[in-house]
Amino acid sequence: MVTLSSSAFGLVAALAWNSVIQEFVTGYIKPLIGNGSGMISLLIYAIIITVLAVIITLHQKYQNFPFSTSDVE
Repeated sequence: MVTLSSSAFGLVAALAWNSVIQEFVTGYIKPLIGNGSGMISLLIYAIIITVLAVIITLHQKYQNFPFSTSDVE
């Protein structure tokens, strides 16, 4: 039950961040690039999402690692 509820809160947080990043791209990136920048704005949005996903995944992977490399002899 804890896993289910934490997954649900994770989804809600991800959707909130999705909205924030979309607003950032719409408000700041599109005006810098120009009005005909639909594809470029989507590419920048996809890159931001991908970088965040990789950082979060690596953080979770190494946070749960049972020992550090300095413990190994």
